[in-house]
Amino acid sequence: MDLLNHILLETLALLCLYFAYTDIRYQVISNQWTHPMMGILLLWRLVTMEWMYLYGLIPALILLLIFMILPSVIGAGDIKLLGIIGLVGGLPIVLSTIFTMGLLCMVYVGIRLVRRQTLRHQFPLAPMIAAGLWFAIVLI
Repeated sequence: MDLLNHILLETLALLCLYFAYTDIRYQVISNQWTHPMMGILLLWRLVTMEWMYLYGLIPALILLLIFMILPSVIGAGDIKLLGIIGLVGGLPIVLSTIFTMGLLCMVYVGIRLVRRQTLRHQFPLAPMIAAGLWFAIVLI
């Protein structure tokens, strides 16, 4: 990964901390950030012909199909955030982010069950996505 992509990835990891905060506090990942980022990154990857980064969109597209069938499973903001991570880091980064996110979700639910606390139907995924991205950056 070249220096510019690495700087982009680290900047996105910092921005994910903001998304985690807003997702916890307001249960929103702002379209004012995600839509322009997605458009600019997609256009940039197409213009520079860096096709391998477009494969990073595959998990987000799969989650989008799931969202269209079962909208209560995952939020649209989470899908867009994973798409942005895929465009910035490529398939290995987004897959390790999703894997870590899944593990953290299982730990969260497990702790809530052990404490006999009620489980909300939906809980914020952006903090788990942010932690997964940080882990992916350190790992890869």
